Formats: sequence, C-alpha cells, structure tokens
Amino acid sequence: MLETFISYIMAALLHKEDPMLWVFATVAGLLDEGAAYLNVYHVIRLAYQYNNEKYIDLMFEYLSAKLPNAIESIMNFVELYIKDIPKGDFSLRFFEDDKNYFLDYNIIKEYLITSKIKHTI
Repeated sequence: MLETFISYIMAALLHKEDPMLWVFATVAGLLDEGAAYLNVYHVIRLAYQYNNEKYIDLMFEYLSAKLPNAIESIMNFVELYIKDIPKGDFSLRFFEDDKNYFLDYNIIKEYLITSKIKHTI
C-alpha cells in the first residue's frame, strides 16, 4: 500500500488542482499500517490548502461510495488536521434551475435586477 500512497502523492503534486488525486492519496495513506499512515496528515493539509472544500466534498462522496462504514471516523480525522488552515476564496453561484447555474457576471447582474433582489454589485 505504501507504493500506492507514494504514487498518488506524486500524481497529486504534479496536478495540484485535481482534488480526486488527493482523495486517493489520503485514503491510501489511511489504509496503510506503516509510514504512510503516520504521514497522511501532511497529505490532508496539502490537499485542503490546494483544493479547499472541493477536497472535502469529494472525500465525502468517495467514502460514501467505497467505505460507508468509515465516513464518520475519517471525516473527523480530516477535520482535526484542517481546522487551523485558513479557508480559500469562495464561490457564489446563482442557479437558473435545479441543475444549471449562471456563469456570466452580466447574467447574474441581470438576474438580480429582474428578480428584485436588493444587492450591491
């Protein structure tokens, strides 16, 4: 499992903005009983610094699908190591319907004006 852990770390470092690689590295580290497990907290912190909430969301989705009995303990473990890391920028999305959201600033501005929502843009 150590080789898998190292492989995912290397891939994640080469593609820092791919949160799924960080999820795989984290899970591989947590499943290892040796050096990987002892150092997985570094991976968790880096993953969160690079991907913020995307990492957390994908971790939860992956655990829900693959390790549902371990969700609570692993997510608590992750939370323990990221709680002191400042959060990155956030995104504000305006949804057009249940599946689509506006990507264009001008469309968002028009939406706010026509929906009579009072916000300063």
